Amino acid sequence: MKRAPTVSVVLPALNGAPHLAEAIGSILAQTFDDLELIVADDGSDDGSREIAEGFAERDARVRTIALTRDPATLSGARADNAATRLARGAFIARMDQDDVAAPERLAVQLALMEAQRLDVCGSQAVYFGDRDDPIWFPEGHDAILSELVFRPAMVHAAQTTRADARRAAPLDETTVAEDYEWQTRMAGRLGFGNARETLVRYRRHPAQGSQVRRTAMLRDWSRFRFRYFFERFPEARLQDFRAVNLVAARGAIGSADALARAGAWLARLAEPPDPRLKARMARRWASACEQASVAPDAVAAIRASCEAAIGP
Repeated sequence: MKRAPTVSVVLPALNGAPHLAEAIGSILAQTFDDLELIVADDGSDDGSREIAEGFAERDARVRTIALTRDPATLSGARADNAATRLARGAFIARMDQDDVAAPERLAVQLALMEAQRLDVCGSQAVYFGDRDDPIWFPEGHDAILSELVFRPAMVHAAQTTRADARRAAPLDETTVAEDYEWQTRMAGRLGFGNARETLVRYRRHPAQGSQVRRTAMLRDWSRFRFRYFFERFPEARLQDFRAVNLVAARGAIGSADALARAGAWLARLAEPPDPRLKARMARRWASACEQASVAPDAVAAIRASCEAAIGP
């Protein structure tokens, strides 16, 4: 029997022909090459399946799955789960059809997971396509727990997970925000970390799922944020969540009480010893104060009272 690889890379594909070959190529060019790549085609009609099969013919590390298209499918979760069930590696690394992995991605992540005994590892990332901007994520577990109140803690295409943990917790196939749902569901149960290196290039383009389904994604983010917030802070009040949710959604806070609550929570969430996390919370606080529809004198007083804890 063929020896199982250390890492199984799962790559859901749906009509990703324009960028799929580049994504696959970036995995096959990894400096850590003890891997298999499972491309799960979710019923494409643009040649994506043929592209993946062409790679499989040339490289024995590539395996393909062809699923029948389900119009009710909202994300890559169904294809991801199907590939994960067939994966043979001790680690499962997610890859997306339109992104590009740095050659050292798997090597860096596996070393960090071993050194810090992590269950889940991401990295820094950079947008490319319509703009080239870095995407920052906190490195330590406690800082990740704080940042998860507002957004996913890692780009999905940068996530590498111990296979037993991933198989025990399949992705939710009913949401367009399966990455945020999974991360908020599992962060209190597993050890999370992010590499400080930029290991994934995250492509921005008009046909991208997170752009096409952005309204539904933000709605689901709010839903999973609610669940995560009260699981982590069972003593919190509904008014606390509403204030924090407005900060996360970049909405205008309409009362002095809500603004004060938001400031107190941002200060609490900025407590983990990560200077960049603290700076991010400070920027959120400044934005909340600037957008608040509250009397200027009240905003100034509340802002001053919280800045000592959060930062200017």
